[in-house]
Amino acid sequence: KMEGRVRKKPVIKHKIVLLGDIAVGKTSIFQRFIDKDMSKDHNPTIGCCYNFINIEEKEYTKRIELWDTAGQERFHSLAALYYKNAQAALVVYDVTSKSSLTQAQRWIDELNEKANPNILIILAGNKIDLPEQRSISEEQGKTFADEYGLLFKEVSALKNINIKELFNEIVDRLPTKEMLDKQKSGEGSAAGSHGGTSLGDVQESKDEGC
Repeated sequence: KMEGRVRKKPVIKHKIVLLGDIAVGKTSIFQRFIDKDMSKDHNPTIGCCYNFINIEEKEYTKRIELWDTAGQERFHSLAALYYKNAQAALVVYDVTSKSSLTQAQRWIDELNEKANPNILIILAGNKIDLPEQRSISEEQGKTFADEYGLLFKEVSALKNINIKELFNEIVDRLPTKEMLDKQKSGEGSAAGSHGGTSLGDVQESKDEGC
């Protein structure tokens, strides 16, 4: 059969987990990344929502798997199931809520203690479209991130500000080349650093539901 002669490109899967307090906007960021549109009204995430996009490269397909976790305290213990084996964790706080940054710090400490030691951790301050309600300055967020050695970006899921730039920065640092080399040598996946793709090259997304 002709299709049997077509060499399928390897698929390199990258798992990114979203963590943060309830109502900081994790699901809105998730929706913006996957669908470009977002619903202003949605119920709190129960457990976890999953979706992915494929980015087509010449030699391989890069699959970005995004896991949106629940922010309620009663679901906190479940999060370890989702950040296990993740290549990246996006920890989100609300720039209008100081307590959400305290919760973000809890997540970062937990990731440093329990997650993959090579995990890429990114701190994102959401809701910069509410300047009159802001209680955490960009400088404070950046200083906090620098203390932990994290990537940092302020965004607005509502106004779609810096969402693409945020994920471009994450995707560019994912260990795609290392994972491809491991896959070719039959060693499975590994974590490292640097990929190098713009999300402008995204070819498709799949809705796997919640």
